[in-house]
Amino acid sequence: MKTIGQSVVKANNDVYENGNKRKNEDALFISEQIIAISDGAGGVGILADEWSKTLVNNIPDKPFKSAKNIDEWVSLFWEEFYNEYLEELNGDSWKIRKFEEEGSLATLSALWEVGKSKFEYRSYGDSAMFVFNRNTGELKIQNNLKPVNSFTASPPLINWQTEQFSEEYYYSQSIEIDSDEEIILATDGIAMYIHAAWLVYKDAINEEILESKMQKIIDYFNANPITDFVEW
Repeated sequence: MKTIGQSVVKANNDVYENGNKRKNEDALFISEQIIAISDGAGGVGILADEWSKTLVNNIPDKPFKSAKNIDEWVSLFWEEFYNEYLEELNGDSWKIRKFEEEGSLATLSALWEVGKSKFEYRSYGDSAMFVFNRNTGELKIQNNLKPVNSFTASPPLINWQTEQFSEEYYYSQSIEIDSDEEIILATDGIAMYIHAAWLVYKDAINEEILESKMQKIIDYFNANPITDFVEW
């Protein structure tokens, strides 16, 4: 399986007011048969960047079977994570209280290659998956893609504190692709842009209005405002 991984920063939002560089709270894992991405939730809890890395670096060799399976998996390493980073907080009472009261939170989306052109997809949270035909631009599969105007809502997250994960937010799918198709896993913000770009591309090809592609993008986001934008 040939893979490419890429992360981007939020425009005008990659540096704190004091000048310190903001940490990238996304994490990526790639092996010969597995791809996993995690989107750390920086708005709640603490150490979202380290927790997202911990999730992808502990991804199991075989796909999850259920949300309960995720709970069993997290139980294998959460205590080690807690002990390690509790010590690194160096007695900072505010950080320790936030860590113990709110935990660390992130989404998880993963793809396992289980046979020739056969894959198993699992997700907990709001990251999305697409399957495109690279020759025709056809969007064959899209899932877990929420409306643009709901991006301010809190997504379901994996927290080391959680004792039971909900089946409602667990998503699984078996996928078989052709040689001219490719799979894209994307965190929520990037997924929104991919989908919007595809909608514009689709209209441009069908209606031969390539010259108005940018205006269509502007109109799309004016109609569906969000708070954070990413740089391509």
